[in-house]
Formats: sequence, C-alpha cells, structure tokens
Amino acid sequence: MSVLGLQSVLFGIYILGRRATAPEVSAKDSADTNLFRELKIFTDVLAIVQRDYVKEVDSKPLVEGAIKGLLATLDPHSGYLDPDFYQDLQVQTKGEFGGLGMEITLKEGLLVVVSPMEGSPAERAGIKSG
Repeated sequence: MSVLGLQSVLFGIYILGRRATAPEVSAKDSADTNLFRELKIFTDVLAIVQRDYVKEVDSKPLVEGAIKGLLATLDPHSGYLDPDFYQDLQVQTKGEFGGLGMEITLKEGLLVVVSPMEGSPAERAGIKSG
C-alpha cells in the first residue's frame, strides 16, 4: 500500500472514530440546534398549510401573523408594525402638535376640564379645573 493510500485509510478511520464519539456540544450550539429544530417545525407547518389548506393562502400574512404572535408572548407592550404602517406612523407623528393644552373628561354627558397644562394656551386664557 502506498503512503498516500495509508494516509487516506487512516484519515477515514479518524473521521469514523470522530463520528462514533459524542462531540462536545456547547450550550450555545445546543441552543442553536434547538432553535433550528423549532424553525424547521415552523417551516414544515407553513408548507403543509400552503399545500393542503382548503384554499390557496398567501404566505406573507401567515408569516406576519406568526411574528405578531411571537412578539405578543413577550409582554403587552411589544408588537409588530408592518413596514407600510410604520412609515405612516412616522409621517403622522413627525412635527409639532397644537392644541389648547388642557385635560378634559366626560361627566354626566358634559365635557369638564380636569386641569389646564402648565404654560398652555388654556392656562394663559385663565381656564380653571372644573
């Protein structure tokens, strides 16, 4: 047997031996493996829905719904804004806000001033609570 052949056989035995022994797995590797396994389940379910659901479905709303569900499990303040809604929100909330500067409430069917805000037009006009 040539030296090259012997090296190939030894390398093959080394590779088989490495496969036979359990590789050391770090906690991060294990977490990554679990994440990929869970993502595979998600993509499998998505594929089954697309293939077998009673009518044709668009994957975009399914994926957006999954993202919204994922964020809803975190806390009541986390959520997903699709890009179009986010852009509209940016436009709507940019700039200055005007107003009278008073907090109001509804009591017995009438609007009642709770309090004027400090430095507001309502305070300068002499509007009082009640």
